[in-house]
Amino acid sequence: MSVRGGGAAVFVVGLLAVVGLGLGARVATAIGAQSLALVWPASGAALLWYLASRGRLGRSLSLAAMTVAVALVMVVTGSGWSLAWIVAVAASVQTVCCALLLRQWAPSLLGVRGGASLHDLRSLVGFLGALLLGTLVGALLASGLIDLVVPEQPRGSGVADWWGRHFAGVVIVGAVGHLVWEWWRARRGIAPVRAVSAPHPRTPYAGWPEVLALVLVAVTTYGFVFTYGRAQLAFALVSVAVWAGARLPTLWAGLLSACCGTAACGLTLAGIGPFASLETPQLNALVTQAFVLTVALTTLAVAVGRDERLALLAELAEANRHAGARIELLDAVTEAMDEGIAVVDAEGTVVRSNRAASSVVTAEIYRLDGSRIAEDDRPSYRARREGRTILEDVAIAGPGGSRRIIALRAVPLSQGVVDGEPAAALVVSRDVTDERVAQDRLHEFAEVAAHDLRTPLTATRGWVEQAADLVEDLPPGPARDGLAHALSRAERTADRMAELIRDLLASAGKSTLEPETVSLAGPGGLLPGIAREQRCEPYLVVDASLPALHADRDLCHQLFTNLVSNAVKYVAPGVEPRVEVTGEVHGGRAVIRVGDNGIGVPDDQREQIFDRLYRAPTSAGSYAGTGLGLSICRDVVERHGGSIRCEARPQGGTTFVVELQAA
Repeated sequence: MSVRGGGAAVFVVGLLAVVGLGLGARVATAIGAQSLALVWPASGAALLWYLASRGRLGRSLSLAAMTVAVALVMVVTGSGWSLAWIVAVAASVQTVCCALLLRQWAPSLLGVRGGASLHDLRSLVGFLGALLLGTLVGALLASGLIDLVVPEQPRGSGVADWWGRHFAGVVIVGAVGHLVWEWWRARRGIAPVRAVSAPHPRTPYAGWPEVLALVLVAVTTYGFVFTYGRAQLAFALVSVAVWAGARLPTLWAGLLSACCGTAACGLTLAGIGPFASLETPQLNALVTQAFVLTVALTTLAVAVGRDERLALLAELAEANRHAGARIELLDAVTEAMDEGIAVVDAEGTVVRSNRAASSVVTAEIYRLDGSRIAEDDRPSYRARREGRTILEDVAIAGPGGSRRIIALRAVPLSQGVVDGEPAAALVVSRDVTDERVAQDRLHEFAEVAAHDLRTPLTATRGWVEQAADLVEDLPPGPARDGLAHALSRAERTADRMAELIRDLLASAGKSTLEPETVSLAGPGGLLPGIAREQRCEPYLVVDASLPALHADRDLCHQLFTNLVSNAVKYVAPGVEPRVEVTGEVHGGRAVIRVGDNGIGVPDDQREQIFDRLYRAPTSAGSYAGTGLGLSICRDVVERHGGSIRCEARPQGGTTFVVELQAA
């Protein structure tokens, strides 16, 4: 019954199944004087028919057809029209209730909202719960209507009788039919075949010899129990259901349980077995239904549990395969890197490293002044104690007695344990010998160039000041005013040239870091000293609880001097500057915020302002500057392994957020 097989095919197959199973139940499984059907498999066929119908119109037509079909089956087999219509209407209401409950409790099933059958315990529990409650609604409705409309109807029309035969029928036929439906769709290529396989060399299912042995044991056991056994021994047959569920595919296991249930019903109807000699037909029916349900549910539960376990094992194997591929890719990437990467555990053992790190992690390391770094002072140990370390230069012995300079940084690793103690450290290293030599030469060149440029610049400024004094002695007039204006512009140009020389020298930077504890607030703090130097003490508000930094003092002085001076400078005309510095510690990192009430930075330029020589168009023409200040700030922060970003303040202005290692 494929949804894609066409509405007409679904309609015809569903109608034939309901009529055929209904007639079979009424004719072949009737017991007692009241023609009470032992089971009602047509209820399972009706549910599958309803689920396979497409759209509201298709389901409405199917529902109407199954109602008429059940009524006609009842009439043909000897029931009156009143009872026939009651049974038909109650069966249709039951079908709709089961379908609606399946939408809520088992939405992944084929014909509901998904495309699979019963292969996980959640779907099985939802399936059984929906059928249990749906058939109970049908039983209550049928029993109530019969009491009202057909009061002379004898026993056999009660809630327990209806519920037992319909629940047994809908579970067995519904479950097995649903599995057959899924298998048929897969065979026709409508849906992919559900591949459940375990990552084990042995097959998870029984081979043909074991299948034949299982069938032989089932026939022998059922024959013995139903021929010579007592009622107490019948439920020992559940062991056969467990064997089938554990070793057969779910569809085969369901078919075997259905065959066993059919055999049990047939033998009982023939007066053979432990259920045929009970006190009343109704009791025979209830006990037989309980047995059939027990066998079917046990088989399905074991098979579905096995399917779910195998599916999880298959997912785990696939995840391991992908993880292995990612590890292989990561190894290839790390091996191709010029930077050394190593994982060092708490005992100092190198757990994993790439080729570039092999000569660093096991070598003796020294400070640049030649003193040996103790074992417990190495970056890998300090990272576990203090958190992420800043980038620092160390020395190791190179080939031929040479000295190599290595930049090291370490990050603590908790090995996936949330809030756990760091159990290892990731050490990143890079050979910067040539880079440091070039940087030292650049710094020396910058110092020489700055000295050579400052000398004529100082002389030029002196001559400009002397000329300005001479202009003051001239008589008032246009000539004097023009000369004074020209000399003033020359003086401002000389000041800007001096500022540019200073920033160029700063951008050359120190070649090595000398980290120490740097206090930002308090009497001896860095920020109060900067405020005095920049003569902006009235405008600067510093939070007394600012965390101390573990950083290079000179570079931090340069960093916060640039931030504070920019905050004071870039304000609108007539506005008194106000600079607020706050901060806190997060995970070993000090987060410092320098907020101002200035003109702000446009949203699309908050990254560009850190580029070298870039000046925002809104400030380039109105405020003096070189475009190097913020690029210097970024260089300082990144050399310390930190970060800096620009944010807008809700009340106007800008906040620069700096993250560095806390002391």
